[in-house]
Amino acid sequence: MRAILTYHSIDESRSPISVSRRDFLRQVEWLEGNGVAVVSIPELVALPDDANAVAFTFDDGITSVAEEAAPILADRQWPATVYVVADRLGQTNQWSHPGDARIPVFPLLDVGALDRLQRTGFEIGSHGSTHRSLVGGDALLLRDEVETAAERLDRIFSVRPRTFAYPYGLVDGPAAAAVARAHRYACTTQLSELRSISTPLRLPRLDAYYLRGPVLRTRWGGPSLRAYLAVRRTIRALRQPDR
Repeated sequence: MRAILTYHSIDESRSPISVSRRDFLRQVEWLEGNGVAVVSIPELVALPDDANAVAFTFDDGITSVAEEAAPILADRQWPATVYVVADRLGQTNQWSHPGDARIPVFPLLDVGALDRLQRTGFEIGSHGSTHRSLVGGDALLLRDEVETAAERLDRIFSVRPRTFAYPYGLVDGPAAAAVARAHRYACTTQLSELRSISTPLRLPRLDAYYLRGPVLRTRWGGPSLRAYLAVRRTIRALRQPDR
């Protein structure tokens, strides 16, 4: 089973975008114990469906990624992608547009910290210029949020981002087309494993928030894990449509 794992913050707040350091370490050990390979997104996409492999992704570029997750991944020489908001480096995730009141205000990694992360095996991906939803956006908004963000990250880090994560996981046809002009791959928040039929510009991911507790006693890719994910997917679909 192949999957892209989604994280935001590694902290003890129990917020909807948080995983504790203890749970993160348990997830890492679970993958190790199941012989799961950890690779980059392009490498994961190229693998066959029966491969047991994951790619780690961290949205927003919150400082706990460097403080808590990076040392654990570096010890294992595992790659990861951090999706950063180009106009908010070194600031906070208190976006200038409405967000979720349940999510704490977290500090974001600055240029120096991101540069150091690159040297430990992290790839920098784009999460837009300001974290605005791209759905329904006009040509100017899409240009500013996608192509301008990629150009800015390229200037700062001397590497053009290969991958994009849609803010809030939301995507429509014009958004995907805009992302395709600047990136090769893009991630949604659709709760699913990666399959050969997955579209490169609408890749599904598994939110690590759901990979806690008893599920970590299941076998990676086994029927129990797949059944659990199907239940989570159904529950989430009742609350909001798949993105």
